[in-house]
Amino acid sequence: RKPRLNFCVWVTHLAVSVISYQLSVISYQLHNNHRRITTLKHRLERLVDHAPLPMLMIMRHGQISFFNQRFEQVFDTTFHSDSNYQLTDFFFAKDESTQALLQKLADLRVTRTLLVYGLHNKKAYQLHITPWFGEHGQVHGFTVLLNNIHELVEQTAHLEQQNRQLQRQ
Repeated sequence: RKPRLNFCVWVTHLAVSVISYQLSVISYQLHNNHRRITTLKHRLERLVDHAPLPMLMIMRHGQISFFNQRFEQVFDTTFHSDSNYQLTDFFFAKDESTQALLQKLADLRVTRTLLVYGLHNKKAYQLHITPWFGEHGQVHGFTVLLNNIHELVEQTAHLEQQNRQLQRQ
């Protein structure tokens, strides 16, 4: 009986050693992946922060995770990491489908360019939103670039009005 017991103890010890080694490898891989993700996120934030146009980063469920200084200047707000900003806190769309998209970004899997308006300044902006994906193809978040097209929209509306008046004559 005693040799069998020693064999069982030895097998158990061997199994624990193998499991311990495998957990150590997994922990090492997770740590490396986390460090890589943190580095890439930091680089992306630096790129966004130094962009000449208003830019922001959004998590997949719609919460704004970061916006640059240019965004702060244009929309007269300051970023706080504990804030819970959404796109709809700053923008609205005049058509229902675009407004629905602004409210539910999770379904967006392609780059889109949308016409939106500033909630406070009512100016027209071209909002260019691009999803970014994880290694398994799931959407992790979005980068957003804003271009002020207010003058262009105003001029177009004015020219359309003039065109209608000329057609009536």
